[in-house]
Amino acid sequence: MRAIIAAFLLLAALPAAACTTFCLKDASGLVFGRNYDYDFGDALVLVNARGVAKTSLLDGNPARWVSAYGSVTFNQYGKDSPSGGVNEKGLVVEMMMLDDTRFPPPDKRPVVGALEFIQYLLDNAGDVEDAVVQAGQVRIATRTPVHFLLADRAGHAAAIEFLRERMVVRRGDTLPDCALANSTYPQSQAYASKSPVSLDVMPRGEAGSLERYARAARAVRTTKAPSVEKSFAILDDVVQNNTHWQIVYDLPRATIHYRTAANRAVRTLDLARMDFACRHGGRMLDVDAGRGDVTHALLPYAPEANERQMLVAFAKSPHFAMPAHLVRAEAAQVETRRCVAAG
Repeated sequence: MRAIIAAFLLLAALPAAACTTFCLKDASGLVFGRNYDYDFGDALVLVNARGVAKTSLLDGNPARWVSAYGSVTFNQYGKDSPSGGVNEKGLVVEMMMLDDTRFPPPDKRPVVGALEFIQYLLDNAGDVEDAVVQAGQVRIATRTPVHFLLADRAGHAAAIEFLRERMVVRRGDTLPDCALANSTYPQSQAYASKSPVSLDVMPRGEAGSLERYARAARAVRTTKAPSVEKSFAILDDVVQNNTHWQIVYDLPRATIHYRTAANRAVRTLDLARMDFACRHGGRMLDVDAGRGDVTHALLPYAPEANERQMLVAFAKSPHFAMPAHLVRAEAAQVETRRCVAAG
């Protein structure tokens, strides 16, 4: 059964999200914003423990690791396959669709799926520099065309793209504007350098990838004092008709703020008040639940809730309808992972 699941994941092109991300930075630190634009918004917010032994769902030469850090992630397609999140050290990893993506061909490196890659970095890397190193040690072997924007608590950021079958990392001087949408970074920069005035009058929800990038990049350049409120305002400026989540990571304060299309109340999660010890088994919350500070509202992780979410997600996916029996088998496989560290 594992081989059947792996083969299905390998050959199928999991639908990827068209989104916009950006970083606002000053001397006090970095605030990271992201819009998640997709066909549906059903998801779980998961608190993932440190000290868990994991093996990729892919077959052949699956990556194996033990989570060094706990994390909070937003998951539609199951535990350890998030769309993005932040770990307890303050590393954020978020993905966006990029049709130009061409992952490296098979080599000796162990393999992960495109969504597993996010969890792999959150589990293993404490900052952007470490994440770039870790990214080069595995190979994404699924067909989901995505690129990634990363940031950390120290104020560093990086864009990771896979172009012409090689990993391309931009940071520092090669990432002058910390933003990303659904075009390559060079394409986005070239457009933003001559972005038309019409950006300001374009109807809300109708801006394409390059226009959204240009708006976000302009905000990054002109915002003097980063804040959660300003980040939400920028996210509203690049909102799409299918934007389901708006997430802001306040890294200096170790908090996550988010709202959804189904629940416009801003919710807050406080990383400092979370226990990532493996023995406690993790926590969870429906992405549309609650209001205000929902740290206290997190529930014990329930495998049946994860399976239910996966069934909903695969049934609603426009391009990837995995059979229900394989979804249940994949969900059961994830639950075989066990703690190997007491902390």
